[in-house]
Amino acid sequence: MKIPLQWLKEYVKIEARPEELADRLTMGGLEVGAIEYHGKNISDVVTGKIKRVERHATKPDVLICQVDTGVKILQIVTKATNIKIGDKVPVALHGATLPSGIKIQSREMHGVESFGMLCSEVELGLSASAEGILILDKDTAVGEDIRKVLGIGGAVLDIDVLPNRTDVLSVIGVARELAAILNKKIKIPAVRVKETGADIKGAARVIVKDKDLCPRYMARVLSGVKIKQSPEWMQERLIACGMRPVNNVVDATNYVLLETGQPLHAFDLNLLKDRTVVVRRSKKGEKMITIDGETRELSDTLVIADTEKAVAVAGVMGGANTEVNASTMDILLESAYFDPRSIHRTERSLKLRTEASIRFDRGVDWDMVETALDRAAMLIADLAGGKVMKGTIDVKAGERKPKQIKLRLPRINKILGTRIKLPEVKAILGRLGFKIMGKYVLVPLFRAGDIEREIDVIEEIARIYGYGKIPTNLPDLKIRSTKDIIEKQKNRVRSMLMDAGLFEVITYSMLPKSSLEIGLAQGQPIKLLNPISDDLSTMRNSILPSLINVLSYNVNHQMDDVNIFEIGKIFYKDNKGDLKEEQVLAAVLLGKRKLEYSGPKEAADFFQLKRIVEDIMGSLGAEYELKENSLPGFHPGKSASIHKKEKLIGAFGELHPDISRKIGIDKPIYALSLQLDEVLAIKKLPPKYKEITLYPATKRDIAMIVPYQVTNRAIVSEIKTAGGELVEDVVLFDKYEGPQIEKGYYGLAYSITYRSAKRTLTDEEVNAKHDEIAGCLSKNLGVKVRK
Repeated sequence: MKIPLQWLKEYVKIEARPEELADRLTMGGLEVGAIEYHGKNISDVVTGKIKRVERHATKPDVLICQVDTGVKILQIVTKATNIKIGDKVPVALHGATLPSGIKIQSREMHGVESFGMLCSEVELGLSASAEGILILDKDTAVGEDIRKVLGIGGAVLDIDVLPNRTDVLSVIGVARELAAILNKKIKIPAVRVKETGADIKGAARVIVKDKDLCPRYMARVLSGVKIKQSPEWMQERLIACGMRPVNNVVDATNYVLLETGQPLHAFDLNLLKDRTVVVRRSKKGEKMITIDGETRELSDTLVIADTEKAVAVAGVMGGANTEVNASTMDILLESAYFDPRSIHRTERSLKLRTEASIRFDRGVDWDMVETALDRAAMLIADLAGGKVMKGTIDVKAGERKPKQIKLRLPRINKILGTRIKLPEVKAILGRLGFKIMGKYVLVPLFRAGDIEREIDVIEEIARIYGYGKIPTNLPDLKIRSTKDIIEKQKNRVRSMLMDAGLFEVITYSMLPKSSLEIGLAQGQPIKLLNPISDDLSTMRNSILPSLINVLSYNVNHQMDDVNIFEIGKIFYKDNKGDLKEEQVLAAVLLGKRKLEYSGPKEAADFFQLKRIVEDIMGSLGAEYELKENSLPGFHPGKSASIHKKEKLIGAFGELHPDISRKIGIDKPIYALSLQLDEVLAIKKLPPKYKEITLYPATKRDIAMIVPYQVTNRAIVSEIKTAGGELVEDVVLFDKYEGPQIEKGYYGLAYSITYRSAKRTLTDEEVNAKHDEIAGCLSKNLGVKVRK
């Protein structure tokens, strides 16, 4: 936002230099990125110092000067007689432009090359006549822009406005801030519209069909205007702010936009069908030509229309079919409040951003809608000689009331580390336009977009109070761990998996539209409206497909052993359509794992993955149950599901061969998926202790041929039931499938530990119990015990 300093001075008494003013504004929260000095059609004119003067060999009235411009010494030819060595003078460099329209070029004069021109007050547009070159003050620095030195055109502050500070996208907004920072009064001239025409009710009408997108629309009508150039002072200010002058009516609306921050638009009333404005959404396939000459296709866009066609893109740009032109006599002047989200969508849809839309998509001041309308009507009546019809059209959905925010003085001083008193707080907020009512602060409507909470009000107090006045003493801090029990548990799980030879990976939370269906995919996937790419177009509802992609990538790069895991979130829609997210642990194992740095590698299989699951669940203190199950993507008969009180919370086992074939891998792949939210931060059961027996244990092995339908869980349960108190532990240590065993069966071998807590067992007792167990297995499960 460019603000001419001279314009600011009309509202606030300013005595400081531009550089000092820029520093005060920056420290007050409005960063001034640059200071420009705008001269009237002057460019590339700098201050120089005359180093040497010689007379021309054949032309005694011609002087050849060597002039230091701060960058290099130039040779310049002149006929001026009032200069001498050491004088500081204005130097127009090669390519410079002057108010008269002359463009300076290096050229040969009287047979001597001249690389610029020394300027008088006439050339600089400062006087109608001059006796010679303008001699500057002796203390003037060499190489300075002459506009800055002479103050030609005044300084222009280029302010970098933050997205939340719409209120300072105007001269009045910056003046308001400056008055608060400098503790001065702001002088805003009263707006008084002289209404001399007929009543507006019979001249135009406004219909707002979408009040949610346009909660307020105001209009005035002016008749008998004469379109011509705007006065020079207005054109200069518009140019200084980066706008192009058009004509007196359009310039007046742009001038008020810059002055108040409220965008306006003027329509040729006679070009509006039925002299009617309709605020509505665009129709399907509707198009219009905007004032920049482009044809715009409107898609669910808020438009300003008449009874037949769209005549403007609401809040963004007017249409060519109703713009003010040389023959315009009657105008309808628009001032409105549009929904910021609607304008933002329109900007993105049309790829069109204007001075008006920048303000509308951040939210304008509700109260300024009317003030700016009257100000523009007053200016147009003055500049274009029109008559302002009596009354206004004001269509609004309701009234806006200031927010009330509770403010606590102790909280202010605790946050800032200050000892500010209540009267000073009231004074600061009053200068910013806030009102104090008891324990509450009323936020002015021009700050409604960015002041939401007490901390926002405290920030306002801090920047006006002065950051430099806030003490720099560091508060006493007590260092304490910020990790809660859930983070500690997740770290424990990570450590266990890494100790088991797995590597942690982090993958994208997005997947392609169609990905592998494996295991516990939750709910319905969530599709992204604006994905990074087609491969990342859907939020993942399972982590396993991501890990399979990582595994496939590594195998394709000659990695035979890939053992990885990830702890992350999945996202989905539940049956009600609500968005959900959950913490999930997923792991994929292929090939061998190295459990110790110097130890041998160990091939992954179902039982080792089962041991990892048992270790994790045991460390978390979770009660669970394992069941044989067939889940999507897992090998039937070689996978298990994890349940917590009958609720399915996880699965593990060998992936289905179809999955392996899809990714081109001919080895077994083992996978695990566990919903961590179900087992984290649970109340851990107290540990159970039992007395260590003094009597020795005895081990026996038992081998058997087992039908496919008989599970390991059933066998272990049968052994413990038949063995009773004498069986201390049962461990599966071997599994065999091959041609030596008939189809439909596989071989299993278990080690059974026998021990009594009361006496030493004899071989006869152990052998008898072992034979009893073998008989129960054969009778109840149909297994064939091998002798």
